[in-house]
Amino acid sequence: MNSAQGGATSRAGVLGFARWWWRWWKDTRGWILGLVVPAWFALVGAAIGAAAVPIALACGLAVALVWPKGAWGKALALIGGVVSLVVLTGATAGVGGGLFMLFALAVNGLLALVIYGIYRWLAGPAIDPHYGARWAEERDTADMVVEEGRHPGEDVLLAQHYGELIGVGAGFEGRREMGHFLICGPSRSGKGLHLTSNLLPWLGSAIVNDIKGELYRLTAGEREQKGQAVYVLDPKGRGNRYDPFRELSYSPEALRSAVILVMEPEKERQPIFAQRAANALYAAVLGARIEGRPTLPYVREVTSEGAVAFVERLRALGDPEIRRALVDFLNFPPERLKPEAFEGRGFLPDAWGTMTGKLSPFFAEGVLKMCGGSDFEASDLAREPSTLYLMFSEGELRYTAKVFQVVVLALTTGLIRHADLDPDGERVPMLLALDEAGRTPIPGMDDLVSTIGGGG
Repeated sequence: MNSAQGGATSRAGVLGFARWWWRWWKDTRGWILGLVVPAWFALVGAAIGAAAVPIALACGLAVALVWPKGAWGKALALIGGVVSLVVLTGATAGVGGGLFMLFALAVNGLLALVIYGIYRWLAGPAIDPHYGARWAEERDTADMVVEEGRHPGEDVLLAQHYGELIGVGAGFEGRREMGHFLICGPSRSGKGLHLTSNLLPWLGSAIVNDIKGELYRLTAGEREQKGQAVYVLDPKGRGNRYDPFRELSYSPEALRSAVILVMEPEKERQPIFAQRAANALYAAVLGARIEGRPTLPYVREVTSEGAVAFVERLRALGDPEIRRALVDFLNFPPERLKPEAFEGRGFLPDAWGTMTGKLSPFFAEGVLKMCGGSDFEASDLAREPSTLYLMFSEGELRYTAKVFQVVVLALTTGLIRHADLDPDGERVPMLLALDEAGRTPIPGMDDLVSTIGGGG
């Protein structure tokens, strides 16, 4: 009975080991290490003697296990593998056998290098060197250590690495700017904490996407104590005022870009209605500029009395550009407009409905307050250290996302224009901190990242 139990226990142990090895082999996908290395060690053990096979197999499995563990694992695998084979051979075949095994290992190593060289020579051109990513080692980040005595607000802090705080500042690797950084991670992985850690010491200006309001709560007071002006844009109407259309009024093309962003004709099944509506909105934006009024409250006013009164009021301004926009909207001169043109169903009523429908998020009371003037311009953030928090609440983004995009378009356009007007002038470093960037798409982000040497 005891003998039978012992045999069953032995078989269970072998099967348990086999199952463990099978799971490890599948999880690591190390078929070369998990199969070839133990098999080669077992073959060497068989050449020494049957009694050496289990020991050699165990040594081969140990080498396969530690090899993927980085530089130290490879060093331990090489040294341990060589020593174990030499000792095993010396114990069974004497000193001469051990020396012969050492010679055989050297020959095998050279042969492996030759085979690998031939493989790279044949397949090398098809290998993209950019896909050689690995975890950074201490020597890789030696130039990124934030030195003691240097204010960390001059760098973008990245992480703690080998006990040292590392970051990137202007001049790193010979570049004038710091560049761009993408921080990815699941919820509660520390992305917000990382931004907070950068905003607290940062000495330059910052535009902060703060859909939860946490970054303002944790950093605004500290930044005010540094003497910075702190602005808040909140579509609930709390905070400061900023008229994005006024920022873009320096050129018809800039204003048109904002109007097209609001109307989005490219997303319509029948884009012609949104295209014609964009002309009407453009005329209203020009009217606000001519009358010296905040844009969105003015547009709300001139659209509230209906399409005919809208056209008549804008036509009365006598501006040729407004008249051209009205002609493009109506498809005939505004002087010939008759009230019945907007009655019932038809092309003009549908175009008018498209415009007023897409403007509804912009006519919310809080948005009208937020855009009812301008307490600052984008260039102010580049002249003096300042911080702007964009507090577009996460729960309301489905409604306010388009307002957010127009505001960000105006800010980025204003900053670029300021740099273009004075390319050699002194500017405050700018950190564009985009928390939850996937929830709030930035217009033209791909172009901005690829063409602007930034630091955010």
